[in-house]
Amino acid sequence: MHTPEITGTIGAPKETLALLLEKSTLGPETMFVVLTDFQGHRNIARYSVLVHNKEASVLSVPAFGPHYGEAGIEALRDVVQSAIASGVTNFKETVVNPYDFQRMTSDPDEEDLKVLLSKANPTDHNIYI
Repeated sequence: MHTPEITGTIGAPKETLALLLEKSTLGPETMFVVLTDFQGHRNIARYSVLVHNKEASVLSVPAFGPHYGEAGIEALRDVVQSAIASGVTNFKETVVNPYDFQRMTSDPDEEDLKVLLSKANPTDHNIYI
């Protein structure tokens, strides 16, 4: 296991999207994990994205989703569509306790990555589009 590279600026969806796509390798072998702080409240949720590959992982800071307005909604849609266009088929979601969300998405260690991956459940990518 390895510590993920952190990228982006909290609350800056477009900047974070560009950096995540620049630093990530997306392909058929990629596990694409959407991290959120609320289950069942998608209309107010913050999202972060973990692009996990065997050799390296990139984790965005929280910058996607409705919590960050229309730009956040668009950036979440765009990152998921970029993953689909790159051949990603392994989409998962991890719900992180709101109290741990900020720490786990801005300064995770190897153990945090294990937790994020072990809690990941299959998800339909269409709910983010």
